[in-house]
Amino acid sequence: GGAMAFFIYEFMAKRLLKSTAIRRQITLKRRFAAAVDLMALMMEVGAGFQESLTVAAEEARGNPLGDELAIVRRDLTMGKREDALRNFARRTQDDDIEEVVMSVIEGEALGTPLAKIFRVQAEQMRQKRTQWAEKSSAEAEVALVFPAMLIMVACLILVAAPFLLTAIFNPEG
Repeated sequence: GGAMAFFIYEFMAKRLLKSTAIRRQITLKRRFAAAVDLMALMMEVGAGFQESLTVAAEEARGNPLGDELAIVRRDLTMGKREDALRNFARRTQDDDIEEVVMSVIEGEALGTPLAKIFRVQAEQMRQKRTQWAEKSSAEAEVALVFPAMLIMVACLILVAAPFLLTAIFNPEG
């Protein structure tokens, strides 16, 4: 009995941890695009990287992205920007975040203004979200065809049934 309870507990704990991790990743992904947009906007009006990161972290406070950006801010005070950003990408394991981090690192090496890098990345993430929404919409449309046909057939039967029953049971009329 005790061994069975242990295995059930372990199974449920792993499922809970996995679902929590998935929710965290989804929240990170959704909020990150807005944070990059905000940082781009701030840098375009003259704010520095550190200041725009601070504002983005404050804006996202209370959710996983805010926690991660706070860690990046802390790491920036202790060392190199590149290390802090690479650690951020490594911790989050998100393709969009990794792409932005790599763009910032490469852009700084080439002397590209960060505001421009963030603006381009924000635009690319917006396009990805639009494409994802269009794809999801098309998939939902396909998934709805069969249920819609069933409903249509059911409605047709409801409309035609009285006429058919009358014709079958009252052939003179």
